[in-house]
This record gives sequence, structure tokens and C-alpha cells, in this order.
Amino acid sequence: MSYRIFFERYQWINEKKMSKRNNHIMEEKEEVVRRIYFRDTSRKRKHGRVEFQIIMRNFDADRIHLEEKISEGGKVYSKTVWIMKDDCEKILKNDLEWMAHRESVIFDLYYHIVHEGYRMVMMDEMTEQVWKNDQEDTVMILEKDRRQILPASEQFFEEKLEWEHQICQGKWRLIEQKECILPQAALEMICMSEQ
Repeated sequence: MSYRIFFERYQWINEKKMSKRNNHIMEEKEEVVRRIYFRDTSRKRKHGRVEFQIIMRNFDADRIHLEEKISEGGKVYSKTVWIMKDDCEKILKNDLEWMAHRESVIFDLYYHIVHEGYRMVMMDEMTEQVWKNDQEDTVMILEKDRRQILPASEQFFEEKLEWEHQICQGKWRLIEQKECILPQAALEMICMSEQ
């Protein structure tokens, strides 16, 4: 399992701003990222909310992970664990009892589905490029195309689907994630896991 604590900032960029970054961006490889989101459908978005995502990159069913994200006070706390395709299919078919005997993020998702009313709310797919600046501890994610479909668990592993496009032509979404500085971030993570 991996942990991250970071600040996250979003901005929309147009073709002019994109062209200023283009030389650097073009060096990076594009990936197709498909996600299924689990949230509490009865509450509006708010600070301290917990969200779960099942994530698959480039249709590689051997490398699927489950992520738990908590947004609190401008920071994002993230816990991630790899899951097998069979386990992923069970979650999507609402076969959950086995999750009660697992640890970490898998048990957390089980708890939130059974006790907090969490449901699969949407599935999306995007083409993105990621590049890192190790000197500044930042990760930049450029979302170039984003498509969305209502929950359809049986379609998660299919490559060709009908989608509704979400990003307007000529616009891209840029996400900047800046790592929090240790040891304060580590202390906050310990406090969060004890709650």
C-alpha cells in the first residue's frame, strides 16, 4: 500500500497557454486512464469527504488499483492498494462479503458501502500526460480528453464504448499536485489513520 499527502490545484488552459508548455509536454507519454468513482450520493461535496476510485491505466487489467482519497483543509490524503481483476469484478458486481476480512483500503470501501451508503456514481475515462518536477516535489497532470458514462460495471474492461465527451474542444485541464513537507505530513497521516 502507498500513502501520499499533497495539495491539489486545478486550472483550465486554452491553446495559447498550452503552446507555452508544449515542448515539455510533448516529451511525456500519453496514457488512457479509466476510473470508477464511489461516493456518498446523499451528501453534497464538502471538506473531509472520502472518495474511492478503482483505476485502470491503458486497459491493463493486471494493474488495477483502488484509491481512497480524503480532502481536508486544502490537502488530499491518498491511500492506494493494488487489486486483482477477479476482486475488482466482485466489487463491481456488489459481491462484498470477502472485503470485510481484508485490510486497509479494501476494508474501508466495504465499510463505506455497507454503513455509509456509498455507491458507484460514475465511470469516466481520460487521456492524460503526467510529468514530475522532483526539485519542487510537484506532479503535473494534463487531462487532454475526458469522457463519461453512467455506472455500468460490466463495461469497465471493454475498450470500445459509447461515451459522452466532457472537455470542450480547445481546452485542457491542468492539475498540479504538490507534496506536503515531512514530518508534519507524516504526523497528520498517523492522526488520520487513528480516527
